[in-house]
Amino acid sequence: MKGSIYKALQRITNRGDYTRFHMPGHKGRSKDNLFSYEYDFTEIPGTDNLNSPEGPIKEAMGEIANIYGVKKSFILVNGSTVGILASILSICNKGDSFLIPRNSHKSVYSALMLKEINPVYLYNDEANESYPMVNAEQVEKAFIKHPHLKGVIITSPTYHGICLDVKSISKVTNTYNKVLIVDEAHGAHLKFNEKFPTSSVDLGADIVIQSTHKTLNSLNQGALLHVCSSRISTNVIKNYINILQTTSPSYPIMMSIENSVLDARDRGRERLNQLLYYYNRIEKELNNTPFYLKGSELLSSGQVFDYDKLKIWIESPQVSGVYLSHILRKKYSIQMEMWDYNGVLAMMGMGTEEGDVERLVYALKDCAHLIEEYYVKKKKIYSYPITKKCINPWEVIDRGKEEVLLMESVGRICAEFIIPYPPGIPVLVPGEKIDKNTLLFLRNWEDSDIMGLNEKKIQVIK
Repeated sequence: MKGSIYKALQRITNRGDYTRFHMPGHKGRSKDNLFSYEYDFTEIPGTDNLNSPEGPIKEAMGEIANIYGVKKSFILVNGSTVGILASILSICNKGDSFLIPRNSHKSVYSALMLKEINPVYLYNDEANESYPMVNAEQVEKAFIKHPHLKGVIITSPTYHGICLDVKSISKVTNTYNKVLIVDEAHGAHLKFNEKFPTSSVDLGADIVIQSTHKTLNSLNQGALLHVCSSRISTNVIKNYINILQTTSPSYPIMMSIENSVLDARDRGRERLNQLLYYYNRIEKELNNTPFYLKGSELLSSGQVFDYDKLKIWIESPQVSGVYLSHILRKKYSIQMEMWDYNGVLAMMGMGTEEGDVERLVYALKDCAHLIEEYYVKKKKIYSYPITKKCINPWEVIDRGKEEVLLMESVGRICAEFIIPYPPGIPVLVPGEKIDKNTLLFLRNWEDSDIMGLNEKKIQVIK
């Protein structure tokens, strides 16, 4: 008997022409038989214990630390989320303050709520566009204004591939003796090819969290936490990981994490050279079409510090990404990672092959005439609104709540996360006031998946 999840996945995988430009990075291709039930074990003699490793798991984490050149590496089976939670909770006590860019991932806010940590927000000049640049000057100003801050977390690369000047930021955190955490969930591959942006493990970060499932070959949920400096207690980090992470870790996931790093060590340079070639080929092939690569435009114009070219960020002045994604999926069986009205995001990974790229190039060239024939005027897209914090996120947990229509919510205080997903960056955080700009933004995203809205209703504080 086959269940509904199995049937849904079979419907997709049975389509022989289906092309994955979304996570995970293995793209459904693997030499390892990780899905076999024979590799699914529990903690018995010989298999070790992730919560207290003394055997093969300890050996694997030691080898991973050597490969990345860090003080200590932890295998994570609950994704980068558990690494971000453990990192922040290990640094802050109840009532401490921590510096975070307002466009941080939801997991950062979850950490604040778990320990009643007060956020000090970094807002960007571009009002939280997809390509905001947190810089060293902003961080230093925040440390001067708020000397009690315990540290800062930044994201590099971002979901769209934007890389920050982590080295300059780390100089500031060292000067003020603050902790620098880097959410490098999208950068597990950076260590393995010098033509790509430098990994934060080599740029002065204290803690770096990576998702091996995003760009390397591990199964979903596979991730790593690297302790890179003596400022961080590995024992405290370990304790929080054990508190937060499952006590029944998946051995196939753990095995896939180790194998993905070993594979990257052995052939990562070669594979990443191929992927860089694919990116450049796509960029060249899109000349004289309605499409262009946004990342290359930002990099060449100096609007960003660096860019990770595993992210193929495609835009067109003529058509929305929602419409383009629909065409690619329905007509060409190509599934993008993300789409919005600005464009679509394709993600390459260690499993991407030349045939995938050829299909994408063909599809984009072939559908160019559709763009002209069925021209769809792009909506005006509003930037992420700058919202006002009325109370701390953790104060909302025990407050009375009620649901109201989104259209009638202006002036109310939001009681839950409102998040377009992907990429998982909150438009509203619990404790923030809903204003007209926020309402306008959400109405423009009505055709997208927004976590926290229920049939055009939103939860607010009574």
